Amino acid sequence: MWRLQNKLKNLAKALSKWSREGIGDVFSTVKDMEEKVKNMEAEYKENETDANKLEMHKAQAEYIKWLKSQNSILRQKARIKLAEEGDTNSKYFYSVIKGRRRRAQIMRIKNAQGIWLENTEDIAQEAVAHFTNIFTQPADSNNIGILDYLDIMVTDQDNEMLQQIPSEEEIKEAIFSMDLQRPAGVGWVQ
Repeated sequence: MWRLQNKLKNLAKALSKWSREGIGDVFSTVKDMEEKVKNMEAEYKENETDANKLEMHKAQAEYIKWLKSQNSILRQKARIKLAEEGDTNSKYFYSVIKGRRRRAQIMRIKNAQGIWLENTEDIAQEAVAHFTNIFTQPADSNNIGILDYLDIMVTDQDNEMLQQIPSEEEIKEAIFSMDLQRPAGVGWVQ
């Protein structure tokens, strides 16, 4: 299982490098292509020859190709399944991405003394202090006795089943059942 995870991680790195080197920045290319199409259309209006018409159509086709690539990237960033083929409502996808980023921000946090911290630097320092305190406690300071008050939810039979190493067929089925339009999250069941 670890080897498969390593291979997938290496594949992701290789694909990312290939994308940067082979394809480049899709968003700036779309802007460049839009400008090129405008220039070709203006040139065709001035001089309506077959050669200019052909060049204009080539530029428009290339522009549409890059727009589709941009739309695909936006859909993946927004983590939205395809509603229908050909929908290019990029304003909607940008708003979804902005909303996710806004919800992921920590605007304020309460420290151990009960004081609300709103400054970004104070929040960062408090988070570092909190986790440093948690991870530097001696191992014997854990209160295992609290477990006596928890209900047993996993039976011994369930526990044995969960500890079994998955078969190759189960791994293959899990990988092939992943949604192709969404990136796989580490440790998350889809």
